[in-house]
Amino acid sequence: MLGLLPLILGVVLLLWTVRDFYVAGRGTLAPWSPPEELVVVGLYRISRNPMYIAVIFVLVGWAIGFQSPLLGIYAVVIAVGFHLRVMFGEEPWLARVHGEKWRLYKEQVPRWLSFRSGAFRAMPTHLSDQMFRLFPELRELSSEGDEDLPYVLMLNLVGLLESQASPSLSPATIARLLEFNSWCHNQPRGVDAGNDVFTILVVGLYEKLIESDKLRYLIPKLISESDFANAKDYLVRWVGQENYDRAMALYSSGAAVVQP
Repeated sequence: MLGLLPLILGVVLLLWTVRDFYVAGRGTLAPWSPPEELVVVGLYRISRNPMYIAVIFVLVGWAIGFQSPLLGIYAVVIAVGFHLRVMFGEEPWLARVHGEKWRLYKEQVPRWLSFRSGAFRAMPTHLSDQMFRLFPELRELSSEGDEDLPYVLMLNLVGLLESQASPSLSPATIARLLEFNSWCHNQPRGVDAGNDVFTILVVGLYEKLIESDKLRYLIPKLISESDFANAKDYLVRWVGQENYDRAMALYSSGAAVVQP
């Protein structure tokens, strides 16, 4: 009877993750029909591999229920196999298919589980609300669950801006971006990078704008020259010296500067 608890839990978690694969990812477990979208909803918000965790629960339930050391060893072997498959097979494939979105998701959600303080702290919901209010078209570029992943949502915003920069953004869009920038600067600081709005703004938006040939001209509109100069060491580390120099040159080229 003791084995029923992990067995039932594993089955429930497995069915939950299969449902998310089908609904949010628009795919199946079959290797010839994998999810079209990166699944980041439900249990995938706290672990990148909840389906494998569910299977291990089922195997542990069997081992306990049948009081079988061999089934226990089998569960350990399967767990090791899952870990190697994830590290050397699935994660490189996900990186190729989903690119930057996968990298940002990987930085925010642990491979298995993490019990450190703040590991499961969600993004500030008012940030996603503000982004969707100012940029309603952002919803069309976002998959289910993106609203809970601040850096992914920022990446979607950059993609939206790049798609509208033909060759530059409209004054109305720039006004919306300036309003968003000002709003972010006025938010209280969070306790970590996952829920600190200013950090999300810098890492998720500013760095991507500096790296974008289409959108780099926006930097002087969003950041004062003195703040940009003071952040040189940090920015050079993450965007590179060349991108930083190109952005800094905009301040002396007569680009319009609008302070937040």
